[in-house]
Amino acid sequence: MFHNSLHRFRRGSLRQIRLPALVWLPLVSVLGAALGGWWGIYQARQQAREHAVEQLALARVQIRELLDRYELFPDIASFCPCVADVLVDPEDPANVRRANGRLADISRRIRADVSYVLDRQGTVVAASNWAETGSFVGKNYARRPYFRGALDGGTGRFVGIGLTSGTLGYYLARSVRRAGRALGVIAVKLRLDELEHSLADGAFHRRRPGSLGAQVLVADAAGVVFLSTEPAWRFHTLAPLPADTRAQLARTGAYGTEVLPPLHAETVATLGPHARLLALPARGRFVAVAETLPDTDWRVMVLAPVADFVHMVGLHALLGLLIGMLAVALVLLLVFRELYQRRVLDAAIRDPLTGLYTRMYMNETLPRLVARHNTDPDAAFGVAILDVDFFKQVNDHHGHFAGDRVLADLGGLIRAQCADTDIAVRLGGEELALFHPHSAPGETLRLAERLRILVQRHAARWERSDIAVTISGGVAEHRVGETLVQLLQRADQALYQAKRNGRNRIIDADPPTDGGMPPGLCSQLDAPVAS
Repeated sequence: MFHNSLHRFRRGSLRQIRLPALVWLPLVSVLGAALGGWWGIYQARQQAREHAVEQLALARVQIRELLDRYELFPDIASFCPCVADVLVDPEDPANVRRANGRLADISRRIRADVSYVLDRQGTVVAASNWAETGSFVGKNYARRPYFRGALDGGTGRFVGIGLTSGTLGYYLARSVRRAGRALGVIAVKLRLDELEHSLADGAFHRRRPGSLGAQVLVADAAGVVFLSTEPAWRFHTLAPLPADTRAQLARTGAYGTEVLPPLHAETVATLGPHARLLALPARGRFVAVAETLPDTDWRVMVLAPVADFVHMVGLHALLGLLIGMLAVALVLLLVFRELYQRRVLDAAIRDPLTGLYTRMYMNETLPRLVARHNTDPDAAFGVAILDVDFFKQVNDHHGHFAGDRVLADLGGLIRAQCADTDIAVRLGGEELALFHPHSAPGETLRLAERLRILVQRHAARWERSDIAVTISGGVAEHRVGETLVQLLQRADQALYQAKRNGRNRIIDADPPTDGGMPPGLCSQLDAPVAS
């Protein structure tokens, strides 16, 4: 097989150890203890960085989900005639009543804090909270940046403490137009409590046992932290604010009377393009990763405490020194060498997601199978190319992680049905191939149909929902003298025929003539299948 040469290399390498172990292994163990401490610190930083990157990805999804949920609200609400009517004639009680009612209904449906309509001078003429004590009606918000940004034809986005409510919120606004003229602005305010709780829950659930846990901060363009899973950091700044920036924040009333002191985070080292090692007073050192959200000026930062990963460094260094004897060191050397070579071999021939073989393994192995059949007609084999139907919809509706779960389950089903002589390969994406040596025509077709039925009856479990998919396939038997590429092309053509015929079926490129199995076998065959 393909990996025999690697096995021979491994056995030969072990025989090459000829140095006097009693001389150099004690030295290696002492040096290893010293280097182990240094390497442990390095690895602690790297693990903290990886943890921070994972947490950043989760936070990005959570924030994006909230923002996207309300992105189209101003456009949709502005289509309501009552919104433009109240801007044309704000003195008409009927116009105001209809606009107030409509805004209140929309806000209740989308769970917004408040939605409101402002005239060209920035005065609120209708609001969803018109009947409440802290109603926005009659208030003027022309000083807010979102108002001017929307009135000028763009999308106004702003984070700040409400001038009326005194609560932190995210404001989204667009202009209301009629006959090409801007009549005013429609805006929606979203309270950020839900998002902050969601970020805190995500950080807590991904916290390692006994750790302090990563902290998530969200700052605006000025560097003011307005969301934080650590409450003490809220309304602090990532760096001292220049005087003109403070003046601008005061003019817009962004953060009311908050003092906005700096966090006094000192950069100790740069760990990459977007990662730094920070030292915070009385808090220790953190690996910080950050990025700016697209279409916003929000800066999302995750701080992972290095202490969560460095507590075992000293212990490992001490143990490395104590067990640095000849026999143990030699065993460890051989074990790590073996594990490394196995991982290299597995990475070369096994797809990590599905557990199936890789194209590299197929390209190394199948030519031998083809050559054997060309010289021995009794060594027949067939191939089934399988493809998940509408797989893009799974990724679009449930996310790529759910798609990975579907592919992993599909790989498990295929491996469970394969004999030791079968070769199951992931060709790429959601397309798989199964090479099946056999002694009788039609066995590859029956195997492919059995897999189709199993997949149809199986549902991948993802979070709180089941994801059911089907597969289509094309089957072809190798002909003596035929190349591997020609065989795959015939099976691929049969697969496309299955797709054109409605999917969830297996098409045989070589329909038998003995009546034993009808050509174009598809979903009508639904006999009980052993799972």
